[in-house]
Amino acid sequence: MIHDRTLNGSEDEYTSTAKNKSNKSNKDGSNTDEDVDENDEIEIPEDIIGSPLDLINRINKANHKSLEEIDVPKELRYTIVKPPNEPQVFLWEDSQDEKRILIFTTQSNLYIFLKHRDWYIDGTFDVSRVIPLVYSLLPNKDLLTYKKLYSMLMPYVKNKPKSINIDFELANITAIRQCFPETKIYGCFFHFTQNMWKHVQAEKKTDEYVLGKDYYYLFRALQSLAFVPLEHVNLVYEYIKKNFASYKVNLKYFETYYLGVKSRIERIPPRFPPELWNVSERIVDSLPRTNNSVEAWHKQFEGCCGKNPGVYKLIQNFREEQKLQELEFSKLRTGKFYSKATDREIRIYHMCTTFDKDDIKGFLSGMAQNLCE
Repeated sequence: MIHDRTLNGSEDEYTSTAKNKSNKSNKDGSNTDEDVDENDEIEIPEDIIGSPLDLINRINKANHKSLEEIDVPKELRYTIVKPPNEPQVFLWEDSQDEKRILIFTTQSNLYIFLKHRDWYIDGTFDVSRVIPLVYSLLPNKDLLTYKKLYSMLMPYVKNKPKSINIDFELANITAIRQCFPETKIYGCFFHFTQNMWKHVQAEKKTDEYVLGKDYYYLFRALQSLAFVPLEHVNLVYEYIKKNFASYKVNLKYFETYYLGVKSRIERIPPRFPPELWNVSERIVDSLPRTNNSVEAWHKQFEGCCGKNPGVYKLIQNFREEQKLQELEFSKLRTGKFYSKATDREIRIYHMCTTFDKDDIKGFLSGMAQNLCE
């Protein structure tokens, strides 16, 4: 999982004067995916372990006003450990330019990260334990920034990801398409539902949704479309449209953004095509359909940082989170966090794998009941 954090205004000014990594490198000094080995030795400066109280005081007093002023202290460039254990390099990449990006991870994290080809960015596990592996600080959320972030990760990625699960942020989606053209992109089901709910509120239909059965059924039916096999999405939508013809505003919104407005010949491509928000293939492949757990972790992390944290405090919180996740991963290896699929997940899986286009009503009704639980 990749967690990114955007810093705006004075908070986006951060730098590092050095990068300390594995001695294994190319002639130009850059690491490659072959360099990442869990057991590689890394030279660690002897003077990085200072007084924890002294470090906290410096973090609290730091109030930098310009990019040039910020220099990440040595202590913050390494993981937190108790002697005699040696810390790992934590500040892994620094773009060292005007629009600076910092990437925090460890050699052990990258080793795990490279073994898995399904990525989850800032928010999707509702069926498994969340352990963040890569953290990043970004100056903004524009297309060029996301492309630069992925280009900084590429030297370590031997096998490009098969899929990336993200929210519905166009700049990030476009960056992924350009950097990983063969990778499947999936929008988080939770965000898909949330976007529709925001439209309900914007159209002042909330009371009708709560009180009106027809509107309730329409909302659940549109949600259920995400579980219909991709080749049958248009067929099922036409069924929904026919049975809820009076809700023209809501149907038009859905077509405009998620399905494509129908012309005489074909549908006009929407902003978010079905290939992005449909999760049926992920269900069949037993992959998570949402970023909920990552997002829950994100909210918990923000709660620890407080509002408008300084760069040093953010990095310190990354370090503390890394220490916690190393313990969590040790537990995960023992199987302590293993959990079986719930009855609901089993039912949803069965419905996706046995979809019958001749029983659309039954599918929508059954899926709506499962989504309500």
